[in-house]
Amino acid sequence: MPEASRPAAHQINQVAWGVSFILQDSMLNMQTYRLWTIAAIVFLIAADVTAVEQEQSRQPNILWLTIEDTSFLFGCYGDKVAKTPNIDRLAKEGTRFTNAFASSPVCSPARSALITGMHVGQLGVGHHRSVVKIPDSVKGYPTYLRQAGYYCTNHTKNDFNFAGWREFAKECWDDNSNQSHWRGRKPGQPFFSVFNYVDSHQSRTSVNSYARFQKNIQSQLSPDEITSPDEVVLPPFYRDSPEMRQAYARVYDCITLVDKQVGRRLQELEDDGLADDTIVVFFPDHGQGIPRFKAFPFGLGYRVPLIVRVPEKFRDLVSLEPGTTCDRLVSFVDLGPTMLNIAGLPIPKTMSGEAVLGPNSVKKEYFYGSLNDIDATENHSRSISDGRYVYIRNYMPHLAYAQSQMYCDSADFMRFIRQDHKDGLLTGSAADFMAETRPAESLYDLKNDPWEINDLAGDPAYQATLKKMRAWNREKILQIRDLHFLHAWEIETRGGGKPAAEIRDDRNLFPLERILRVAEWSGMGADVVEQQLQTLEDSEPMCRYWALIGLQSVKSSTGQSLTPDAITAVEKLLDDPSPSVRYEAAFLCYRHSTGSDPKTCSHAKAYQVLIDGIHEDHTILVSHAMRKIVLLDQHAAAFASEVDQVEQTYKALADRQKTYEIKTSIDNIRLSIAGEVPGPLDNY
Repeated sequence: MPEASRPAAHQINQVAWGVSFILQDSMLNMQTYRLWTIAAIVFLIAADVTAVEQEQSRQPNILWLTIEDTSFLFGCYGDKVAKTPNIDRLAKEGTRFTNAFASSPVCSPARSALITGMHVGQLGVGHHRSVVKIPDSVKGYPTYLRQAGYYCTNHTKNDFNFAGWREFAKECWDDNSNQSHWRGRKPGQPFFSVFNYVDSHQSRTSVNSYARFQKNIQSQLSPDEITSPDEVVLPPFYRDSPEMRQAYARVYDCITLVDKQVGRRLQELEDDGLADDTIVVFFPDHGQGIPRFKAFPFGLGYRVPLIVRVPEKFRDLVSLEPGTTCDRLVSFVDLGPTMLNIAGLPIPKTMSGEAVLGPNSVKKEYFYGSLNDIDATENHSRSISDGRYVYIRNYMPHLAYAQSQMYCDSADFMRFIRQDHKDGLLTGSAADFMAETRPAESLYDLKNDPWEINDLAGDPAYQATLKKMRAWNREKILQIRDLHFLHAWEIETRGGGKPAAEIRDDRNLFPLERILRVAEWSGMGADVVEQQLQTLEDSEPMCRYWALIGLQSVKSSTGQSLTPDAITAVEKLLDDPSPSVRYEAAFLCYRHSTGSDPKTCSHAKAYQVLIDGIHEDHTILVSHAMRKIVLLDQHAAAFASEVDQVEQTYKALADRQKTYEIKTSIDNIRLSIAGEVPGPLDNY
């Protein structure tokens, strides 16, 4: 019996026992005694059932209203341009959180962490659009709500980075379709319903053609609801121009439309008489779908608005009052466990997230975020925040922030930024964003520098904060055993068919401490070059891999190229048994080659290693080799004919994991060779 019903039931039992005692003591006849006893028992059962029903009524309905690719462009968060009356009203009736973070600044990893209550590094699902095996023991948090009697619906986005996600979703949801609704439940059944709205997605805000935007978005707005380019205030890292103002105004229009859609759903809740029985939670999947936000490791990509409205009857359960602001840290890995806690359910041991609301909730010390590969771009960054500061560790500092990426480059923003960069019009933080490399470490003060343009990592006054957050980052990597310090091919194969998560704690199969030590040398300058070169002979392939990654950043961190002896040491790895090691060695050698003909240049063998890579029989390997060619920029032309062949064969590869990444790499190489940028995309 639920804990809350026990006192009432206990009192009923006492009354029944007292009646029975009185009857016996009065020496009534046996028949009368039996009748009174039966009546008392019936009374007891009825009262006990009522107590249980009352306890069940204490299980709140939960409604999630989620949108896509959105930051703080709402009136309730202080934006003076925003036209968001419905979400502003929700904030007035609820609590506005100021330190909520997505687990990743791109959709599929963020949603994978959200549904499992686990960091993506614990499962190896942090690469955008990957298909990784996960253990059968890992369940989505709605599965547990269903088991407790909740009617669970999802309308209608999934977007998970693991194999078997359809079967996984079937366990989570009673209805997972574009028709799903809380109205499908049984009378009196508590519900957990998710409604996702896509019209603030990057495709709508910047990638689709302006004509399609006008047809699909602006046509649903009144003239008063459309934002004028003259109204907007651009972030300081965008050059102020009419074109950029129009692009930014377009973002506001998309958010205005989803605000209207959210308002209609909230009205449905009112019309059904359920508002007083339902906790409402509003948030997007990560930051805005524009440069420096989505797909980047800055706090701008992770930080999200979060609003929670708790009806009065449940405020003893979740103590959030109307019109308040809460600065406690919340991560996406915490939202599932928090819902379970609010529903009175235990948090499964598989989940690493914590309950941040409800009984026995915790206050987090810091947030941990993870950015890994996205389509044809390589990334390996970790971000830490305590709400005041955000620390970024880039483990691949040799890579530009603004890498060529077909989808993002199709957006108005990136096309304008690249043209301004080409014309020499960018200065300050705008020019820094277009640099060929990125800092190994960055530190920003979110209170005094919310746009994150003043990097404090080199400031002596902030070294204590830097060291503390650097230590937190290392602590969390080791605590969760972050599998993404393995290359994607190792995640796929190292377990011999097992999900990578099942070897996470095996120090022999996954010697993370050794691997992390080498990865931490990346971007640390001349002092570690000798150690990196020695590590090229390490028995662990991933130590060799990270040594090569670190050597690629030597020039950016020291101003000096690798010596001929260093390149000779790298050349030995062109025959390495690990394909990920071979491709990185080939890339490094080819970048240091002399001669224009790839077949006769000083590193013709490196050329052949990459050619062999793009003709492999697994998409992870093909994608890795293709990315290396994309990063060769003007040298990529030497691979044009071979790339053309890949386009005819890659779709036939059996695993089909990375076909989109391969296609975008092909497009990137062709555009690079032609010196062109992509135009708008209207296919989504």
